[in-house]
Amino acid sequence: MQVFSDIFRDYGQRDASKIATVVMFAVFTGLGVFQWAQVFRGVVMGTFDAVVRRPIPPRYFGPWAVVTGCTQGIGLALAEKLAARGMSLLLVARDAGRLQSLAARLQGEHAVQARAVAVDLSAPGDAWEAGMAELRAAVAACEGGVGVLYNNAGVSYDHAEYLHELDAGAIARMIQVNVASMTEVVRCVLPSMLERRRGCVVNVGSGSASIAPADPLYSVYAGTKAYAEGLTRSLAAEYAGSGVRFQLLAPLFVATRMSRIRVPSVTAPSAPVYAEFALRRLGRDVVTAGYPVHSVLWWVIAHMPERLFVALRLGQVKGVRQRALAKKQRAAAAAKRSG
Repeated sequence: MQVFSDIFRDYGQRDASKIATVVMFAVFTGLGVFQWAQVFRGVVMGTFDAVVRRPIPPRYFGPWAVVTGCTQGIGLALAEKLAARGMSLLLVARDAGRLQSLAARLQGEHAVQARAVAVDLSAPGDAWEAGMAELRAAVAACEGGVGVLYNNAGVSYDHAEYLHELDAGAIARMIQVNVASMTEVVRCVLPSMLERRRGCVVNVGSGSASIAPADPLYSVYAGTKAYAEGLTRSLAAEYAGSGVRFQLLAPLFVATRMSRIRVPSVTAPSAPVYAEFALRRLGRDVVTAGYPVHSVLWWVIAHMPERLFVALRLGQVKGVRQRALAKKQRAAAAAKRSG
């Protein structure tokens, strides 16, 4: 301590202030260099994964894949891409007619087996229980075992809305499909994977829960997708060393009926484009955006001030709500005039 006192006395307070300034500058410069080094590392590793590293073929995990919510959007695109890669399919959705038609088409186009399991994942009760029992039996009947599950089925809001004005039935459906049914489908396929010590369970979440700090006016949907991430991360730890991998796909916007985006773009790809990139990440990460541009947007959102992001998002969804309500009012007025 005497040495430091002598230095301070010799150089004086002004010089000590200069030293403190230099030290602070060095510290903040070091932190900046570290931050940019992390960015550089992410770019290099991302480029390596996208260009050099070969994807894991779905058949590595087993000859069969289960895809829920497969009659439209991302689920349909995943089913088509998996069939093109030689995977036989268990197709799970509500509409038996559309399922049978899809199964027949995929069998004809790709010479794979495709079986339909019709179950309404949104309606708890005896029919739901019977559907889950049918799915378990179908999984057990798959020769060679189910290797991949894409737990894609999900429901969201009709349009942005405040919680107190949201229909109670809509809340119940979201929780039933996005939480209860998703969990039960994992339980249906997991024993087969554990027995073979190989498989990959992919739950489809959302960037609204995995990277966005908040998603106002879609709060229940974001909450159910936060559950999907928590479940996936915990299962990855719970079954570490079992040979079964768990992954969460958490896209931002994709041009599907659910998102109501009609024209695909670089930031909102079509479902087939998203599915193609998502399959390249199969089994690689516990949590992934699944699409390179969305990964870049994740980084931008992560480094954006939270208040700024929330303000921008709130303004956006308020506009969505206003337009949706105006459309409903016009429809109601038109029906009244025609009636």
